[in-house]
Amino acid sequence: MAELPGNIHQKIGDLRIEKGLTKKQVSEDLGIPASQLTRIENEDIKSIGHELVIKFADYFGVSTDYLLGKTSVRTQKNVELDELGLSHRALVTLLSGKVNMQLLSRIIEHKYFISLMDYAEAYFESAHEEGFLTRNSVIDLATADISQYMKANPAQASGGRKDIRYLKAEKITGTEADLEKLKSLFLKIMKDVKEQYAEPVEDISAEEMRGQIQKLHNEAVDLRENITAETVASLTTQMLSPLGLSDENLEIFQELMTNILIDSSKDNKKE
Repeated sequence: MAELPGNIHQKIGDLRIEKGLTKKQVSEDLGIPASQLTRIENEDIKSIGHELVIKFADYFGVSTDYLLGKTSVRTQKNVELDELGLSHRALVTLLSGKVNMQLLSRIIEHKYFISLMDYAEAYFESAHEEGFLTRNSVIDLATADISQYMKANPAQASGGRKDIRYLKAEKITGTEADLEKLKSLFLKIMKDVKEQYAEPVEDISAEEMRGQIQKLHNEAVDLRENITAETVASLTTQMLSPLGLSDENLEIFQELMTNILIDSSKDNKKE
């Protein structure tokens, strides 16, 4: 949806037409004479009172700043600051006017932003260390098998040493993997935002925003209640995909990780 041009008088008229409303409908809904609305749209009334501006904004579901031409963003920002979960210092920084809010919005809106935050949290909490310790143990077992094979087949020692070096190079901690994923995601976001930065972005309405926030909350609650060993193993395996492992090896690792988590859960229940 393209942004409406013009001053407040033109925007009121265009918003009314856009929503398919007659002057009579709007005037009755707002409790003002139809003649007054006509004079506003025709710019015969040069100054519109503060209370009436608020009435129009609420009625059409846009912000007063949008009607007054102070912003191109229509959405009414009705979410309480406390609901954002930000610290007071963070809020002061955002409200200081020193942050490019358009750029910040583009970054937050990117499809990979939530994944970026998830990996950041995992990085700070070393959440994937156990999974990668298991993976590294599998690599150690593989290198030990190759060493035994080399002893039994000296003619294959050269190729065996090469395979061992390759496998050891694949060993990585969960923290290192998270950091690499963070770099990759952040650079991807920056590249995409740069390509799209000059293009206008359509915002959602306040009603849509509230609905999506409720949906995300419900999904988060549901996810917390339905985390399984298979889910954790799948997420951990996805972390390994950028490392160049074959699909077969990834599948083996995921199955091993699932079995380890299930066995661990059984042991905890016995205790």
